[in-house]
Amino acid sequence: MSFLRTRTVSLLGALSMAGCSLLVQPNEARLRDGGSTADTVNRPDVVDRDEQIPPDGDLPDVVSFDTPTPDVPTPDVVTDVGRDVPNDTPSACPLGCNDGVDCTDDRCNEALGRCEFTPNPTSCAMGLICNPAMGGCVAVSCTSSAMCDDGNMCNGAETCDMRTGRCQGGMAPTCDDGDACNGTETCDPRMGCQRATPLRCDDGLYCNGTETCDRARGCVPGTPVACDDRVACTVDTCNEMRRACDNVANGMLCAPGQVCNPTMGCVTMGCTSNAMCDDGNLCNGAETCSMGVCNAGTPLRCDDGNRCNGTETCDARMGCRPGTALVCDDGRFCNGMETCSATMGCVPGAAPNCRDGNVCTNDACDPTGNMGRGACVNTAIDADGDGFPAAMVGGTTCAGRDCNDGDRAVNPGAMEVCNARDDNCNMMIDEGLMCTMAPPNDLCANATAITLTATMATATVMGTTLNATHQVGSRCGGDGQPDVYYRLTVPSLADVRIEATPAGGTSVDPILQLVGAACPTSGGGVLACNDDSRNGTRASRLWVRALPIGSAATRTIVVAVDSFNAMTAGAFTLTATLTAPVPAGGCGTRFDLSQGGTVYHVVAAQTGTLSGSCSPGGYMPLGEQGYAFTGASAGARITGSATGFRPMMTVRDASNCATERQCSYNGMFSTQFNTTQTQGNLVIDGIPQPPTPPMTLPQFQYAIEFVPQ
Repeated sequence: MSFLRTRTVSLLGALSMAGCSLLVQPNEARLRDGGSTADTVNRPDVVDRDEQIPPDGDLPDVVSFDTPTPDVPTPDVVTDVGRDVPNDTPSACPLGCNDGVDCTDDRCNEALGRCEFTPNPTSCAMGLICNPAMGGCVAVSCTSSAMCDDGNMCNGAETCDMRTGRCQGGMAPTCDDGDACNGTETCDPRMGCQRATPLRCDDGLYCNGTETCDRARGCVPGTPVACDDRVACTVDTCNEMRRACDNVANGMLCAPGQVCNPTMGCVTMGCTSNAMCDDGNLCNGAETCSMGVCNAGTPLRCDDGNRCNGTETCDARMGCRPGTALVCDDGRFCNGMETCSATMGCVPGAAPNCRDGNVCTNDACDPTGNMGRGACVNTAIDADGDGFPAAMVGGTTCAGRDCNDGDRAVNPGAMEVCNARDDNCNMMIDEGLMCTMAPPNDLCANATAITLTATMATATVMGTTLNATHQVGSRCGGDGQPDVYYRLTVPSLADVRIEATPAGGTSVDPILQLVGAACPTSGGGVLACNDDSRNGTRASRLWVRALPIGSAATRTIVVAVDSFNAMTAGAFTLTATLTAPVPAGGCGTRFDLSQGGTVYHVVAAQTGTLSGSCSPGGYMPLGEQGYAFTGASAGARITGSATGFRPMMTVRDASNCATERQCSYNGMFSTQFNTTQTQGNLVIDGIPQPPTPPMTLPQFQYAIEFVPQ
């Protein structure tokens, strides 16, 4: 052994004697690209079969197989063999079922609508165990039996030999109880021994006797029913439909001049009464005697035409016998309740409706549920198959805790790493880590994409301004401070509410900046902004109102989340929500500003009908857009800004727009004032720029910041 190897082994042995665990990390590159024969040579994630770890704890610094072992690819999705599945049938696991771990068996449970990943220790080399949490087959130097558990109950409970620090394999349970009559017991890796389905030996047939079950041999045939009546001229058969013997007289078996009497056998003809002609068979009718000659009767017609009560039959001695009523119910819940039609017989039922009305669940009928009879199963959606149900589906908040159900690496059980995102869903980013990397959306060109539709009306993402650079200017503070970017694609005719809420501690103070439809130039300004939607809060809110009718179907909105200063940078939650558009209009329009925030609007210009008391003379107000507010217990701070004209703002009575309570105009492109009104109507007008009043504008473009105090 080389000097370097001796030093390394000694160091590892010291760690082992000190009670420290040595966990050999999995080869992540091999897991990612599928692996190859060469990948298994000279890698620390594979232990040499020939090299043993000494009991004193010394471990080799580099271990490898003498002979490379090829990887066996594992299919991403396991489906039922032998069943044709149309290509256009949607899968219950649309993202596939590959956890990237070589030693697990990956399959999609179509019935339960989820991925399942089962550790398979036989896929690991000698001296390795399958540990999915560590990425695959790993060598373990253990300090407790819990460290040796491979999660598979079918190979027994692994233990740790405290003397050598090596994991010992368990004793596999014996599930078979030796009784063939109760079926073949199986073992489930997660639940252990499972009961089997007992044998059903009775085949339901009468004529072949009653089947029984022997514990050692299983099903044993019965003794066939004996129907011989010992009358030579009767045909003796077993009637399965009647579940009885038929002994039918057949005169052809008698000599000429004789008839078959089912009791007496062949007797000489020559009758003097009907009784002498009776052959004992009611099914062929009542025989009569005429002029010393027996005449055949009219056969009975037993079928009543109703298929539901079974097929009626005729018994030679008892006449017509009722049939066995059809049992249409097959006992399987998932294919519906079968019914019976008198003319058609059994009719298939309609499959049950298992939908529970909850968008957070996958709804299906499990044919194995309810002791094999079938039952509806409503399973919490886990789209990425990481074992953690989604916290939100289609904009609806769910009971699950997975904050990103489209990424297996993000869930409440994940480890937080430096990547500027919330890996463990605790509403914090890179917590407890000394990270210096910039967020992935630090530059507008790399803005995080968010798409909202009628069916996906809400989106929530985590972000951070830590270690970000500065790109956009601001009118709400934060100019020159770290900012990150988001690009929203939304329907043009819907209003959009965008909110940024602190998520990384009491000092975080995010500012929302409306950049526009495209990225800004370096240090460029913004259309609107909001810092603290209400007095005393650090959450920010922007409304971007719908575009005029006739606009393109969708539009792009670029927003930046800024920090007020370097000390207030940190993690935040960004939520974007589509809301029903409130039609543009004058005073009395019920767009409610009570929640606080900044609203941005582009609307076709129109001539106003109200004139504020602070309006300069000789000018015709333009635009006149109305808003309402309530619940401002201490009034509000109001800021209005406009493009291409000078804003004039009035506060009007809540129930009478003609009554003006307050008017603000300063001849600038922005005006700010405080109101003491707790409720009312807010109207913004536009005063055209001199020197050519009056003037019209094709569009009325403005922003209002309303901050309840």
